[in-house]
Amino acid sequence: MHYMEKDLYIYTRGEQEKGLKQALARWKGKKVWAFSPHADDLSIAAGGFLHLLGLDNEVQPVLGFTGWRGINNGLSRDEAIGLREKEMTAEAQELGIKMPIFLRLLSYESGEEVSRDKDRQVIADLIEVEQPEIIFMPSKGDSQPRHSLLTSYIGEAVEEKAAGATLVYYETPWSLFSAEQINLLVPLDKQVMKRKMKAIKAHASQIARTDFVKISRTMLEYRALTMPEQKVGGFGSQTNLGKWMEVYRLERYKEE
Repeated sequence: MHYMEKDLYIYTRGEQEKGLKQALARWKGKKVWAFSPHADDLSIAAGGFLHLLGLDNEVQPVLGFTGWRGINNGLSRDEAIGLREKEMTAEAQELGIKMPIFLRLLSYESGEEVSRDKDRQVIADLIEVEQPEIIFMPSKGDSQPRHSLLTSYIGEAVEEKAAGATLVYYETPWSLFSAEQINLLVPLDKQVMKRKMKAIKAHASQIARTDFVKISRTMLEYRALTMPEQKVGGFGSQTNLGKWMEVYRLERYKEE
């Protein structure tokens, strides 16, 4: 990871590259926990970065909600839950990260406050015991209700149990960041891009409904085309950071 200008970072796996002003410590040997509201959210939103981090760190995906209603092929509730968890397991294998933890939070099916309180406690206990150093989650303003709900649970737990953790917020197709919110750029090369696309394709039940491969590729190409002008070289510049890029909001990052 390198420093570009005030409050802007680019992840390059630690190599010194032309045009980068000051090197920062590379993330290595860290405990990284990546929270996913639904089984396919991590591959779509953060699959490239998580694969890269998995080369040097312990990356643990955590599924919040079962998402079984997202399957429309006549399976029972339990069968649909099993399928979605199987797809997320295949996703983790493609990305080269640890096998997922499945929380099956109650508030996916119940809006009662008692269910939300139990879910808050599950996440708070998990974070207190595991003490992740880096935590991925959806953006605070994500318009998908389960995405924002999970982020609120995590945020509360971090404040109480892991105040020193670095927070990495990711964008989803339902809520893109504004340019002002983005402070971490992660260019993806061809090999990483292949990994990410394979991980998304592991969720066949979801692609049958919505073409998330096409959506993700479009997002990555859009960011790669616009971020160099918006965030790096300035409007009218010709900074080239590759064909594909994931973007994030990084908070509580401490230089080492």
